[in-house]
Amino acid sequence: MNSMEGSQHEAVAVEEAGKGNPKKAKGFAALEPHRRALIASLGGRRSHELQRGHKFSTDEARAAGLKGGQAVVERHGVKHMARIGRKGGSISRPPKDAA
Repeated sequence: MNSMEGSQHEAVAVEEAGKGNPKKAKGFAALEPHRRALIASLGGRRSHELQRGHKFSTDEARAAGLKGGQAVVERHGVKHMARIGRKGGSISRPPKDAA
């Protein structure tokens, strides 16, 4: 096969992919959402029965949240954190004068 044949084959594949032919879900993804949720919850319960599961203590959860927040600051800056903090606060509670 020469390079021209290879590029023609790739162009056909790209054209077919762009026709909106959705891929069929396979395996776990092909299951109905409620069935996936049931199977996933069984796996989580079983891991705790076998004492292999992990529940965060308050201190562990606090440390994980702090680490995640620091990563966001490093990536996006302090102004980004202030902006999302204001937005989150306005969504999670009603305005003071509405009470």
